[in-house]
Amino acid sequence: MRRVFELFNSLRTAVWLLVGLIVFLLAGSLIMPARPDRYGAMNSQLLFEWLAAEWRNPVHFWFLMVLVLLALVTLNTLVCSVDSVLRRLTRREFLLRISPQLMHVGFLLILLAHLLSSGWGFKAEGVLPKGASGVLPTGQRVTLRTLDMDFYASGMPRSWWADVELTGADGERASGRIGPNRPLFHKGVGVYLKNPTMVRNAPAAQIYVAADPGALWALAGALVFTLGNGIVLVLRVRGGN
Repeated sequence: MRRVFELFNSLRTAVWLLVGLIVFLLAGSLIMPARPDRYGAMNSQLLFEWLAAEWRNPVHFWFLMVLVLLALVTLNTLVCSVDSVLRRLTRREFLLRISPQLMHVGFLLILLAHLLSSGWGFKAEGVLPKGASGVLPTGQRVTLRTLDMDFYASGMPRSWWADVELTGADGERASGRIGPNRPLFHKGVGVYLKNPTMVRNAPAAQIYVAADPGALWALAGALVFTLGNGIVLVLRVRGGN
């Protein structure tokens, strides 16, 4: 157990893990553009859904190695951070030592956010005619009640708004008026209005619905990372003076 701790409490281990990560990411940057048939669905699917269908394919070996190396980098970060914080230090030394660890924590929170979003979130997109409904993976139903559009003189749409209703599996309803960059949020589910269109000569809209349980964790990670970075900057500037 001690040997494992010493292995991961090592800057050399961190360097080799990062070198391996760079190598496999470089391989991925060459493989992905060459295989759009295999990687084109990644943007429209959650990570775990895509992995469940594709992990057996040997062409994805580089991607699986990236995930493994990220897990090992996470473990290395945790071990080094805990060991560094537990040492006896003066107040200024403590702040100098804790600030990089805050950046590490921010990084780990962002990784946790991606894990939560990939495992417990969902994405759904489709075209709904006015008055139609669609069922979401959670059992909720989204209904496009109205669709209003404003047009340029050329006939192209200039702005568009819609009234939507989100009905839960328990019958609870939430409604609101949505538009570009103005979604409806209810219990962690966001309903976004994308492009207006026509279906069988009737007005319709492209609706995007997503649940992202990792969003707040990602925000927390960004704030903690920024705090750690700020402490380092202030202490370095004061130390230089």
